[in-house]
Amino acid sequence: LPDDLQSDKELVMAVKELKRVNSDERTRAILEQRDKEERIRITQINEALRQGREDGLKQGLRQGRDEERVSVVMNMLGEGLDIALISKVTGLSHAEIEALKLSAAEKTG
Repeated sequence: LPDDLQSDKELVMAVKELKRVNSDERTRAILEQRDKEERIRITQINEALRQGREDGLKQGLRQGRDEERVSVVMNMLGEGLDIALISKVTGLSHAEIEALKLSAAEKTG
C-alpha cells in the first residue's frame, strides 16, 4: 500500500483482511461460493422482474384490445346494426354482445 494511503486506517484494515482471506484457501472457497450464490440470486431476481414486465405488458395489451372491442360493439349497437352482423365482424358471440348491451343499459339507466 502506498505511503500516502497508510494513514487511512479502514483501507489498511481492508487490505489486511483481503490478504488474510486470499491466504486462507478454505475461507476464499467459502467467499467464492457466497459470491456465486449471490450472482445466481441476482440473475433469478432480474429474470423474475423481466418476466413480470413481459406478463404485465401482455395483460395490458389484452385489456386494451378488449376495451377497444367493447367500444366498437357499443358504437355499432348505437348505429342500430344487427347483433348477427356485429357478432360476425367482432368475433363476439350473440350472448357476449347482449351482455354488453345490458351492461351499457344498466350504466345509463
